[in-house]
Amino acid sequence: MALIRVQAIILDKSNIAKENATNTFHFVGSAAVANVSTLITKVQRFYTANIDSLDGNGDNVNGSLINYMAPTVKEIVVKGYDTAGPAPHPPIAETLPSSGTGFLPGAALPSEVAVCLSLRTTPVGGVIAARRRGRVFAGPLNENARFAPALTAARPAAVFTNKLIALAQRLDAEAAAAGYQWVIRSIAGGSYSDVDEVWCDNAFDTQRSRGVRPTVRNAQILAVNVVAP
Repeated sequence: MALIRVQAIILDKSNIAKENATNTFHFVGSAAVANVSTLITKVQRFYTANIDSLDGNGDNVNGSLINYMAPTVKEIVVKGYDTAGPAPHPPIAETLPSSGTGFLPGAALPSEVAVCLSLRTTPVGGVIAARRRGRVFAGPLNENARFAPALTAARPAAVFTNKLIALAQRLDAEAAAAGYQWVIRSIAGGSYSDVDEVWCDNAFDTQRSRGVRPTVRNAQILAVNVVAP
């Protein structure tokens, strides 16, 4: 069984590498290049393909993850790597950049604001729980991710968090159909375990390393007023 690493790279329009965001997915299965090509296409579909999800009123809304991404996002590239053997591991398959179709206008939220899709393997005795958990961060986001009936604008929209769950369920099913199991990799434990459960909290998360770097500093010298004692 081969452990395949798939990276989804969300490219920023600034073309500055530090402004890009990356999510890493791991799968166990066949190492055949044709299958990996299919698998990374499924990961790209996680971002670009439409899927139904319930909004706060219980109505189905069709759309994709990129409908909620910030206008600063340029495109998404997905690469697949076979982790067997010594590093470095060159990509053995890669998608073409997404066309950007589906990116909707909307004011960008701060670039470090995201929604976390949490992953977990069923806990077992004798294994550190943190080694059986993972995360996928959805972001950077636009304001559509926070508008929701019956919720304050400070929370993510129910239709958005429900969509992330539905996308995770579809990715898991499509990976299985391609002969792969979606897994959580533990570098510290030197192991991997099946993704058994996914969830989203109704609160935004912060990726502290994703803040926009300053380009201008506004500094002024204050007038010195000496007050006699």
